[in-house]
Amino acid sequence: MMTLGELIDAIPNNDEQVFFGFCGAFPVLSFGSYRGFYERCAINWTVRRRSDDNTNKPIPPTGKQLRAFLLSQLGTTMEGYKGGTYRVDRDTLVHVDGHGECNNTPISSVEVLSYMTVIHTESDQ
Repeated sequence: MMTLGELIDAIPNNDEQVFFGFCGAFPVLSFGSYRGFYERCAINWTVRRRSDDNTNKPIPPTGKQLRAFLLSQLGTTMEGYKGGTYRVDRDTLVHVDGHGECNNTPISSVEVLSYMTVIHTESDQ
């Protein structure tokens, strides 16, 4: 299980898109308290829009965008899913999950390829 600091260090500061290792999903630049362990954070996710999809669905962030977002969260506090406040720092453990979900998806590794970056969870490896 990776910490926020380890995740930040592993994501390249580049213009390649970032995806999760399951179902073509990718990070949304928001996170909050993980429902399973309130002191841990969870990065929200969505699925990639198709090229013929004219909706306002988000597109995958670049490494630069995701790193900048995660760096901006260091030193902040987040409200626990059912209360309490927790400081976000480099040692905060990180999951991938939607708000209010508890799917046991801790981040385990980052794979940097020449054309994209893949964030893996323990459940997709």
